[in-house]
Order: sequence, then C-alpha cells, then structure tokens
Amino acid sequence: MYTETEMRSSTNALPRRWKYPRAARSSRHQSAGTVDGRRPASAAQLKKFHDYAASLPPGRLEEVYTGTFDLDAALPSYVGYHLFGETYKRSVFLVELETALHRRRLRLPDNELPDHLAVILHFLATRGRNAGAGNPA
Repeated sequence: MYTETEMRSSTNALPRRWKYPRAARSSRHQSAGTVDGRRPASAAQLKKFHDYAASLPPGRLEEVYTGTFDLDAALPSYVGYHLFGETYKRSVFLVELETALHRRRLRLPDNELPDHLAVILHFLATRGRNAGAGNPA
C-alpha cells in the first residue's frame, strides 16, 4: 500500500507528464521515486522514458510530443474529443469542465482547453482537498 503522501505525490506528478514538455521538464523525475521498489516493472518503464527524454537534443522532445499528441487524430490528449468527437456535446462538456474548475478555484492555463488530459488529471488529483489548489498541472 502507498501512504497518503506517496499517493498525493503521484497524483500531483501525473498531470505534469501530459503537459507540453517544455513546461514539464523540471518535474520529469519527480514521480519516479514513488514507483521504485513498489512496482519495479512500472519504475523500469518510467526510467526508460526518462532516459529517452533526457537523451533528446533541445527541442526534439517537443517535436515528439507534438507529433504524437497534437497532430495525430488517433492520439489527441483531449478527453472530450474521445468522448464526443467535434460535436456540440463536446462544447457543452468544455463549458461544464470550465465551470467545475472555476468552482474549485483552479486556473485554466491560458493556452489549454479544459478537457486536456493534464487539466483533468490535475482536477481529479485535487478532489477531496481544499479548493484553491492553484494552476492545473
């Protein structure tokens, strides 16, 4: 079992993994310690990713991220897109998410939609805690 502190650390680090890499570089290794020892296979996969990301020249990680998540319609990081496609229902979903973020006093990043996976993971990580936790991911 994980302690509450370990769980909080993991749930806070997970959203940063889905952000555009330039903003997430400083937090890249934060969650690795949480899985070490408890989940060796997961820790090995996370280390493999970290080693790959660290080996890339400046700018290349951003290119890989964009090519994987932003340009390929099969892998967008937008939950609403997966649920509803580009329909009116997604628009309603976006408005409802933004309202929920506002109620929790979480600021939406200026350049991100509220259904981005990093934003939703941050929202879920703050559930049950006091409102006003700050900026998503």
